[in-house]
Amino acid sequence: MIVVNVRKRYAERTVLDVSDLRLAEGGVYLLLGSNGSGKSTLLKAVGGMIGFEGKVSLGADKPSIGYMPQKDFSFSLSVRRNLTIGLKGLSRAEKRAAADAMLDRLGLTELAKKNAARLSGGETERLSLGRVLMRPHGVLLLDEPTSAMDVNSALRCEGVLKRYIEEYKPTVLMTTHSLQQAKRMGGEVLFLHEGRLAERADTRRFFEAPISREARDYLRLFS
Repeated sequence: MIVVNVRKRYAERTVLDVSDLRLAEGGVYLLLGSNGSGKSTLLKAVGGMIGFEGKVSLGADKPSIGYMPQKDFSFSLSVRRNLTIGLKGLSRAEKRAAADAMLDRLGLTELAKKNAARLSGGETERLSLGRVLMRPHGVLLLDEPTSAMDVNSALRCEGVLKRYIEEYKPTVLMTTHSLQQAKRMGGEVLFLHEGRLAERADTRRFFEAPISREARDYLRLFS
């Protein structure tokens, strides 16, 4: 169980104020809300990447955290080498085989030897997601993981992510501006408005019958 009590302020402005948010182990949570609603800040707080008032409890086991920031990056190395960075306890051949399997799932096999610094935005985003998914994590924090991809690439990566979730059962917090993607991923929606949790519901109920006025306005605007 993850328990989140976070208040984050910049100067006099409170950008996030969430109390007693409880996330079940192995749950999938889609963070929705307008720009500036606190979604990325919440991810960073859970991941321990920013200071804040309050506390985030990840449980006694202290799970490994995989984080994909909204701004993608790659190392100026081959695409394949980007995927093997951080892998430990494997032989060179095992690392290569694991990387090649991920490249195949992501549709990047033909780019394996290319310098990752010369990839397109969508390709870099696929590579960044693949790098996070190269090893098991107890918690996945994904900030707009497919925002630069075309529809087919996004669907493909959603499939890769679902396969990972099925295999490793991480707790997933994922921000997205794509309502269709949120529907496809399932789980629960955490809807943030002006830094506060305005509504929480399973995905189907949220889209069919939102309760809060803020959620109804958001869906009316972006649907």
